[in-house]
Amino acid sequence: ISLDFIKDHGAEIMASSPIDYISGAKLHGSLFDSDVNDDTISSVDTRFYVDHTEPYEALECVRESDDWLLGDLVDGCEFLVVFEARARRRSR
Repeated sequence: ISLDFIKDHGAEIMASSPIDYISGAKLHGSLFDSDVNDDTISSVDTRFYVDHTEPYEALECVRESDDWLLGDLVDGCEFLVVFEARARRRSR
């Protein structure tokens, strides 16, 4: 995961979504705003409130075995992960 790539392209990608709650979501985390102090790094505030019990349990398993770069998940937010894609060549 490239945090620099997420920082450079996240806002533009989110804004281009045809889904209103995604295109209108506010970027959240220290990657986008150095004043954030809730241990989030790369997320978006979609105001979509769900029970995070299961995702928190899965996240703890990941943190035990790997470095987790995206920070914490707070209520109303979802993680923002953006990957660089390369065009695939089609065989003829």
